This record gives sequence, C-alpha cells and structure tokens, in this order.
Amino acid sequence: MYDRWYELKCEVVKKYTTHYPEKVPLSVEETFRPIKNAVIKAALGIGSDDITLPKNDEIPVEDSSDEKKTQNRKKQSPSEQEEYRKRIARSYAVSLLYSISGIFETACNKESEQLSDGIDRRLQREIEAKKMGETIYY
Repeated sequence: MYDRWYELKCEVVKKYTTHYPEKVPLSVEETFRPIKNAVIKAALGIGSDDITLPKNDEIPVEDSSDEKKTQNRKKQSPSEQEEYRKRIARSYAVSLLYSISGIFETACNKESEQLSDGIDRRLQREIEAKKMGETIYY
C-alpha cells in the first residue's frame, strides 16, 4: 500500500519536475506520522493497566448507593475476565479507526481548500484543457 502511495505521489510531482522525492522508510514518512501515532496510542492503551482487572480479579457490581459499591463485588470467572479484556480491546480498536478517519478527513479538507484557493492553477488549467480537447504547451 505504501508503494502505491509513493507511485501516486511521484505522478503528482512529475507534473512539476523531473526530480522525484526520495523514498524513505514508512516509519520516517512525515505524511503517515499521525496514523503511526494513533496506532501507537491504541496499542499502548490495550497494553496498559486500563485493561487489567481491578484488585483480586473483581469488578464492582452496579448499585445505586455509593457506599455499597465497594462492598458489593463479585469474583469474575476466567471467561468473564476474557470478555472484559475483549470489550476493552474493541473499544481501543474503534477509537483507533475513529482517529484515523479524522486524520483522512482533515487531509482531504486541506487538499480541497488548496484546490479551491487556486494554489494549483497549472493543474486546474490542464484539466480544463483536457475537458475542452485542447493541449497546453509549456
């Protein structure tokens, strides 16, 4: 997928110059840093103490009175513990997907604003010329 992204990036750069950007490792590529950070954040959350069970493998039982919450605890079976861990992991996975969707939305909005602001006029002229069946010579 990274290779395909690099090919598309080179196609855009080819419109302006013959010097292609150096292909750096994915871990160093600035464009993917927000995604990398979101993945790391989710992984740290899954591996953190947030996913461990309260003391003695017990969880509070839902109760309306605050003073009884600490007294009313029930022991979890291994299957309940596993289900608890799965719920937490699913929560972090959904959070990760939400973060990544926000990153893509921000990038698309930024790109759209740049095109509407006329920053890339040369490319817009070429697109319009192709639509009209004309050729632009530079």
